[in-house]
Parts: sequence; structure tokens; C-alpha cells
Amino acid sequence: MYTEAIKLNSNLSDAYFQRGYIYSYFNNPDRAVVEYSKAIKLNPNYVLAYLNRGCSYAELELYDMAIADFNRFIELEPNFYITYKNRGRAYDKLKQYEAAISDYTRAIELNPNAASAYNNRGVVYDKLKQYDAAISDFTRAIELKPNDASAYYNRGVVYSNLNQYDAAISDYTRAIELNPNYASAYNNRGNVYDDLKQYEAAISDFNRFIELNPNDASAYYNRGNVYDDLKQHEAAISDFTRAIELNPNYASAYNNRGNVYDDLKQYEAAISDFTRAIELKPNHECAYRNRSKAYARLGKYEAAIDDCSRDIILGNELVSNYNARGWYYVKIESYSRAISDLNKAIELDPDFASAYDSRGWAYLGLKNYKAALTDFNKAIEIDSEHKTSYYGRGKVYEALGEKEKADADFTAAEKLGFTEEDLN
Repeated sequence: MYTEAIKLNSNLSDAYFQRGYIYSYFNNPDRAVVEYSKAIKLNPNYVLAYLNRGCSYAELELYDMAIADFNRFIELEPNFYITYKNRGRAYDKLKQYEAAISDYTRAIELNPNAASAYNNRGVVYDKLKQYDAAISDFTRAIELKPNDASAYYNRGVVYSNLNQYDAAISDYTRAIELNPNYASAYNNRGNVYDDLKQYEAAISDFNRFIELNPNDASAYYNRGNVYDDLKQHEAAISDFTRAIELNPNYASAYNNRGNVYDDLKQYEAAISDFTRAIELKPNHECAYRNRSKAYARLGKYEAAIDDCSRDIILGNELVSNYNARGWYYVKIESYSRAISDLNKAIELDPDFASAYDSRGWAYLGLKNYKAALTDFNKAIEIDSEHKTSYYGRGKVYEALGEKEKADADFTAAEKLGFTEEDLN
């Protein structure tokens, strides 16, 4: 009909607008933009054409162009709350959060019952970690629109961020009651159940998420993490592998599958996965940390040291990093470097038993038996079941010719389950 009207009179801006509207309705934003643009060219003050074209630009993720159209609409019609809400969403997509909040606030001033404006502003507050403000907005959105599943879901996200797990589960559950096909709500509730170690409930939710979104890599990744927690290694590997098939650039899936291989003592496979995670995400500190451990288990201490160093360079001056690198230096008999790293670990955490233990082994290597004995004693004082420290102290006593004390410590270490593998 509108096409025929245009054929009869190509200056009918309304006809172009209506044809653009039809394209918008049938999810064809590219064609819609063309028609709205024709309408605007014929009538530069066609206010609704700016609004609709802005929405089409937003669908095409052309947010700057969308904002320009919403700006023009506001110049022509400054008191229409929906335009502020739409512009706020565009600012949100551009991560211009303060501008987004300003627009959502203006939308609420113009329409205090605009539940979606509260909901959207709450999402921005959540991104800014202003959690109390976010909860307040989502709660108001629920008061205005009690059957809006998204408001419950979004509030559940904030409660999850605050580790208020019961409140999060309650909100995700309500979202699912209102929308039984709310895939993200199943996913997020599954993550909360996983955090609470309610693994069967978590798997049930991830199963449902996968039914609803069978090609979502994160669903398999999350379920794989639960199977890993349950030490169901083959199931975990299967899920991480499926996640990688769906998203070949999923660095965390490679990293976590590597952890499973490491648990299975398949160290070469683990190293391969950690390496791929690093290739995909060169600053993946967990992958460097994990690969260093796998290298160490294969006796490749130089490579392990390199990975620890890389992790520290990335800014992760963790006690565990200095302790691990210090221990690897002990293994290659670079005792001075070992002591330097272990001093740093103890400086960061004076109650970290393993750092004293490792430094004790460094001093033992240097035949500084007095310092070694002091460190092993300190490690045992902090952790009375630190088996390698009993064994190490036994070695000190053995070197000092105090056989009775050495045998007592070796026996204590054995009772705690010590094996030579504990020194790898």
C-alpha cells in the first residue's frame, strides 16, 4: 500500500515512514534506516522518524548514530521519556555510564511509573558496583511491574555479586516462575548452587540451560566446572571440549580442561591446553600459574620459573607465586635466588607455613643447618601437620648426627602420609 502511494507521490514522507515502520516490525533495521532517512529528507522535523531511525541504528549497534538521532528528537520534543530511555541504553552500550544514568533519571522524572527505566538504571548501577542503588532500582521496578522476570533476574545478579546467595536464588527462581524459558536465570542460579557446593542442583540448572541454548559454550563450560568439582573428570573434559568446539577462542575452557588433565597427571595434555589459553589471552595469569605447576611436575623447573616470573610481571605479586618460584629455585639448587623469593613470600604473609618450609630446604641445601632448623620449626609451629617440614627437619638432624631426633621426624612425616613425590 505504502509503496503504491510512493509511486503516485514520491514526496509523501509519511509513506516512507510507514514503510520504515514495517521493516522495523519485521526486524529489518537496515531497510528501515533507508526509509526513515527518506522521510527525514522530505521533512527535516519529522520527529518520530528520528526516534525510530535511532532505534534502528541501535539495533545495528551504530550507537553514536543512534544518539545523534535521539538528540535531534529531544530538540524537537524534549519531554518524551521513552527517548531518554533509548538514549540511555545507547550510552550504556558505549560504556558511558554516567550519561546513561542521567538519561534514565530524566526518563523517570518524566514518567515516575516507568518500570523499565528503573530496571535499566539498576543495570548500570550494577556495572558501576553501586549495588545498593541497583537493588533499590530493581525493587522499584518490581513494585511497578510485579510480573517482570528481568527485574527479578537483574536483582538476583546483584545479590550474586554480593554473595547473598539465598536472596539470589530466590530472585532467579521467581524469574524462572514468571518465564520458564529464561535460560540465563537457570545459568546464574546454577552458578550460585555451584558456589554453595549444591552440585546436583547446579547440574540440573545447567542441563536446563543447555536444553534452552544448546549452542551456548558457557553452558557447557559452567557444567564442566561442576563436574570438575565433583572429580568426574571425563564428564568435565567432555563439557570443556564441547565449549571449545562451540567457541574455539574460549581461553578459560582450555585453562580449566588443562586443570582436569593436570589432576589426571596427564601433564603434557595439560601444558598444551594452558599454552593455548595463553595464546588466546596473553595475560591469562591463571594459565601461566597452572602451566608452571605442570612443568614442575615434569621436572621442567626452568620453564616453571619462567611462567612464575611472567605471572609476577603481570602484577600478581602473590605469596603463592613467590613461594612456588622459590621452591623451583631450590629444585635447581639456585639457593640464593630461592631464599630471596621465599623472603618475599614471608614478608607478604608471615604465617605462610609452606614458605618457611621451602626456605628451610634452601638453607639445608646450603648446609646452613641452624637456619634450616629454625624455618622447619616455624613451619611446624604454624601447621602441625606440615609433613615435608618434619621430613626436612629430620634431614637436618640426620646431617647433624642426631639420629634419634631424625628418626622421630621421619616417622612423624610417614604417619602424615609423606612420600618423595611431595618434594616435586
